[in-house]
Amino acid sequence: MTNIFSFKKIATFILLLVASLSFISCGSDDQTQNTSVEVAATIFPVYSIAEQIAGDNITVNLLIQPGESPHTFTPSVSTKQITERVNRVYVVDEDFDKAVINIIDSKSKTLAVSGNIDLLKYEDEHDDHDDHDDDKHKDDDDHDDDKHKDDDDHDDEHADEDCDHDGHDDHDDHGDDHDGHAHGEYDPHYWLAPNAAIQIGRNIADDMKALDPDNASDYEDNYQAFKTSIVELNAKLKADVAPVADIAWIAMHDAWAYFNEAFETNLVGSFEPAGAETPSPKYLAELQETVDEKNAVAIFSEPQLSLNSIQQFIADNDLRTGVMDPLGGVDGRMTYQELLEYNISELVKTLR
Repeated sequence: MTNIFSFKKIATFILLLVASLSFISCGSDDQTQNTSVEVAATIFPVYSIAEQIAGDNITVNLLIQPGESPHTFTPSVSTKQITERVNRVYVVDEDFDKAVINIIDSKSKTLAVSGNIDLLKYEDEHDDHDDHDDDKHKDDDDHDDDKHKDDDDHDDEHADEDCDHDGHDDHDDHGDDHDGHAHGEYDPHYWLAPNAAIQIGRNIADDMKALDPDNASDYEDNYQAFKTSIVELNAKLKADVAPVADIAWIAMHDAWAYFNEAFETNLVGSFEPAGAETPSPKYLAELQETVDEKNAVAIFSEPQLSLNSIQQFIADNDLRTGVMDPLGGVDGRMTYQELLEYNISELVKTLR
């Protein structure tokens, strides 16, 4: 009798032990599933969008930290380690993110998030910012087709149906003080338009579904929530900026063409011409004519840029000054939505 009782105790112990091990194993599998897929984004706005789509399922890494300029970014050892570890690197385009792309061994690991976004083509010279012709756009449907395909059943293949997509302004020259940095043929700053951000979200969501099919429904739900937030925010910000929409302004860095179009503001020029560290006397003379003709009242720098070199130009034209941020990732601009809100607020405050 004692032996039978002991056997029952041993059997019960073994069953409990097996059940406990099975429970621990299942828990470990769930944890592994949540951390097995990892991605990275080069700049904060794309990182923020990717984080909102990923939710708790995928770890998102930021490669270019807030305060660093993509134009002068030099990858570190840790940058290389991240790119080797992740399943995907989300980039803006091949020219803009060349420094990162060059250190990635497998180019199939990168995905340009510009798919299905109409890109503005840089002009050879500054014009009077007339509307763009269709041949100055690039429908990027053929961009990275071998890396990414949109789902056919999406009702938002063209996200600009939800956020107005009007005629592009001819503000496509790009200049900066980034040691002779030159962009490619197309303006890469498309993320500053809400309609483009929605499409970026669509592209990332589709890619995450492919990387992690088990959680595909989560990525679609997160995308839909992101899209709704941007559509609602876009309507609010357009109403906020409407009272000053006709007031002419100029930018120091030519990064605001998509933003200008999306919010229907009156950007008439930029201090820095495309592909040049400093503007030529001829260029400055033409900019001065534009400022006079359009009655521009303000110029906007960026956190990465200083207005010290143009103080005389500011004084000569009695220009107000403001700081708009194309990248964010700092206090008050810790999400893509907050970044848009900040820039509209700064524009309205300065122009009013």
